[in-house]
Amino acid sequence: MFGGSVKNFPLVAWIQNYSLPKDLKYLSHLGTYKGKNDPDDFLEAFKGAAAMKVWNVRIACRMFRYALKGDAREWLKSVKKGSITSFEDLKEKFRAHFSQQKKHKKIHVSTHGIKQKDTEGCRAFMDRFTTETEDIMDLLESQRIFGLLHGLRSKGLVEFLYRDLPKTYEAVQKRAHVYLDVRDTASKGDISPTREGNSSEQKGKMEQ
Repeated sequence: MFGGSVKNFPLVAWIQNYSLPKDLKYLSHLGTYKGKNDPDDFLEAFKGAAAMKVWNVRIACRMFRYALKGDAREWLKSVKKGSITSFEDLKEKFRAHFSQQKKHKKIHVSTHGIKQKDTEGCRAFMDRFTTETEDIMDLLESQRIFGLLHGLRSKGLVEFLYRDLPKTYEAVQKRAHVYLDVRDTASKGDISPTREGNSSEQKGKMEQ
């Protein structure tokens, strides 16, 4: 399955020409890396699998190619032929190229810096807030909830949530969508945060 050589693959000859075992299979549970996620996360998973299977350096290097797809595979093809001399070398080149995808550790107070934009709808903001807070280390449910409430511009929605505030972030989202569904039906169209803030008449109708 993996025995054939790959034309122009950037491994040094003593690694590239190594004959792989005929029964060697890629570990499907590892998934593949497409150049979009944290490279260190994927490297840790790959190194763990390599250690478990007792792959030597040459096998690990050869197998790493099959772990890459899309942009990551194209990057590997662009590396100079024969320039990778070890797994450590391959790992460092891989990490350096995809370092922009590495997650930056954030602390919980950073949730208060995520604000709804003037032209951004409530639903769009909640989706963005969810995505931007996914990688915050040790973030408590309560901190995530209050960060969301702090960032929302819709006073009506915030007051509605505070009346019977759920204890989980997922439940807060569901309750918010109930409010927005009712509001949208009543107004026959989504009211932007800016218009809500500038029109007392619309606000009054919405909160009746």
